[in-house]
Amino acid sequence: MKSHRMFLAILAIYLLLAVAYSAALPLAEAPDEADHYAFIVYLGKNHSLPQGATVTQSKHPPLYHAAAAALTTWTG
Repeated sequence: MKSHRMFLAILAIYLLLAVAYSAALPLAEAPDEADHYAFIVYLGKNHSLPQGATVTQSKHPPLYHAAAAALTTWTG
């Protein structure tokens, strides 16, 4: 039962922080959001990783971006 309470406490703290972050930084106004979006679009159109500094977020591990590209490529 104690671990259940700990889980709920951690979940509540996470949700509180997530809501606070979303309120402080509205959608589409994060400092690097456009770069992440450009990486996702590049993966969706080219089906390969960018070479060099073509896309600034290409230094990040591509799993998240590849999944997002796979889910959003059909939108055009």
